[in-house]
Amino acid sequence: MQDFLFRLGTAVVIGANDPVAETIATKFADRGSRVVQGRSWGDALAQLDPGSEVHTFVALARTRTPDIGALLDLLTAVLPRLRHAQGSVLVVTSSQCASETKGDLDEVLREIAAIERAHGVRVNQVVAGHLADDLLALDMPPESRLTGTLADVAEAVCFLASDRAGYISGQCLAVNGGAPTGERRAKVDAARSG
Repeated sequence: MQDFLFRLGTAVVIGANDPVAETIATKFADRGSRVVQGRSWGDALAQLDPGSEVHTFVALARTRTPDIGALLDLLTAVLPRLRHAQGSVLVVTSSQCASETKGDLDEVLREIAAIERAHGVRVNQVVAGHLADDLLALDMPPESRLTGTLADVAEAVCFLASDRAGYISGQCLAVNGGAPTGERRAKVDAARSG
């Protein structure tokens, strides 16, 4: 599958020390995209040719709850490059982070998606559950026999960035085998203990 072979621009993946970042970058390259990885937007920007387009921007925030103000600042810097390419923003978090933000991140990303649709930019979130091959979460036991892999998260990101998902924006896709998160998790936990 060559989703990005004829797409102008570069996929930028930001995610310091996150094994999913490398897997996502590899998946984009396998699908025909030029890829730049960095620890920060400034780091990635230094690797881009001046004035080059960005067709996809992926920000990983799986290891800690994302600072929504810092994320907004980051997206403000990135969006002008994405608008020209009518690209995609994908924020990748973990089930733990999704529970801690209590929907704040979802709401902010939906608002940005509503604004950016006028520019042809799609904004989505991927929430990763327990991953069997994830070195960041090996101490977390799986809650079921159904576990995912780094490649499962990368596949979801590439799908949402591709033209195959051209009308999907403002959504949160949980790649977690159906494990409950946030308020749903609290209800399930209450039902189990009561």
